[in-house]
Amino acid sequence: MTREIELQTRPEAIARRVGVSSRQLERLFARHLGTSPKSYLTKLRLEKARALLLQTNMKLIEVAIASGFNNPDHFSRSYRRHFGLSPWLERGIGGPE
Repeated sequence: MTREIELQTRPEAIARRVGVSSRQLERLFARHLGTSPKSYLTKLRLEKARALLLQTNMKLIEVAIASGFNNPDHFSRSYRRHFGLSPWLERGIGGPE
């Protein structure tokens, strides 16, 4: 999941790739990670986005795409929900809010 984070990989495709059913994948994630595959992937994407925001000069749209978000508004809302501030404020540049 981490290596291909920018791809729009669905949990069903991950399950097929590792040779288990979608339901079994969900059970394994719940048991070992305490979350769903979708939530875990979103968390990985947001953590990558935060690292890119803080360590590069990439434009916010580029950060969103490199982190697997193809909709900048969805990226911004998800980022704010997860970290408590917008990507604009995280970078310290203010923004269109």
